[in-house]
Amino acid sequence: MCAEVFKTLRDPEILYLAGLFHDIAKGRKGDHSVLGATDAYDFCREHGLNLHDASLVSWLVRHHLLMSMTAQRKDISDPAVIHEFAGIVASQSRLDCLFLLTIADIRGTNPKLWNSWKQSLLHELYHSTRRLLSNRTLLTHESQLLIEEKRSAALEPLLQEGFSAAECSALWQQFGADYHLMHSVESVLWHTRHILAEAPFKPTLIHIRRTVSGSSNVLFVYSKDRDDLFSRVVASLEQLNLNVVQARIVSTTEGFDLYTLHILGPDNQLIISDIDQQHIIDTLCNNLERDQPYHHSHRKPRILRNFNVPTRIHFSQQPEKNLTLLEINAGDMPGLLSRLGEAMDGLGLRVHNARINTLGEQAQDIFYITTRNCEMIVNEAQQAHIRHTLEQALQLH
Repeated sequence: MCAEVFKTLRDPEILYLAGLFHDIAKGRKGDHSVLGATDAYDFCREHGLNLHDASLVSWLVRHHLLMSMTAQRKDISDPAVIHEFAGIVASQSRLDCLFLLTIADIRGTNPKLWNSWKQSLLHELYHSTRRLLSNRTLLTHESQLLIEEKRSAALEPLLQEGFSAAECSALWQQFGADYHLMHSVESVLWHTRHILAEAPFKPTLIHIRRTVSGSSNVLFVYSKDRDDLFSRVVASLEQLNLNVVQARIVSTTEGFDLYTLHILGPDNQLIISDIDQQHIIDTLCNNLERDQPYHHSHRKPRILRNFNVPTRIHFSQQPEKNLTLLEINAGDMPGLLSRLGEAMDGLGLRVHNARINTLGEQAQDIFYITTRNCEMIVNEAQQAHIRHTLEQALQLH
């Protein structure tokens, strides 16, 4: 599991720096976590890291004992304990780094300290917190600080490039608080540059780049919201035989959707060629503009039939946002997202927001949905019909 989480890291060097600095202040008067956090921040800023990355290293040093103490000394079956821990962590990227740093710290201190009991506790705390962060935006003091920190780190280079603070702030307000918690500073910069410069002249923006760590390509689609946008995008990616390993979908208050999808090529390799990248962009453009969406026949490779991960579907409501939260845990498979997209189209559902993650053979997907008339799905019979239809769509063929 550590290897799977590590693959998702935006920048592994952040974790390495936290590992180097986590105990640097031991032996000095005072709390070594607090003193070390200051040392780590100063070092990172002096060596050219941006405000957010320096703060992340510092935060990890400051809280490097938090996860092990929570897992071993508190009742992690208590939702209040998970909520408190998630409120401090505030984001998925922090949780991933803290999880890996905690395990490395325990195993590096003394091999005899690590055992299956500690492993099970940390795994349970990680999964419970991950689920809570995926399902809800926890607007705590810590998350507000993180949002301001990311905005400040992104604004600095944007001002140097000639954009104004007012136009950046106005755009970010359209995305809501979730946006900065879900996305890295690099992604915020990437989105903002293109949207402010190009959106007034183009109905749809599509760009592709590599992640900072080089672990995957990132695809950015910014388009006017419409009922079948989700199914068209994911069907196009399946047509290209691309693997979506992570995705974030955000709807703006101005009626646009922003898709940020981490993808890999047919053999789970980076897409390096400029020609291949342009082909992806052209295919998406064509499929988004055509009258009828592209539909792909789904066939599950024989080797994946040996992984029998049960499908679990859960509904909850967010009345303050007039959205129904649809949580799907299933075995990962080629075409999973396009199967879901086609099924949701047939059910008359609209996807307003999504957080899509894959860890190993397990897909953990959250969709914020309504009916085509923008109504929540609260009727139990309607939920049962949706659950049955989606389960049928994910059956092996």
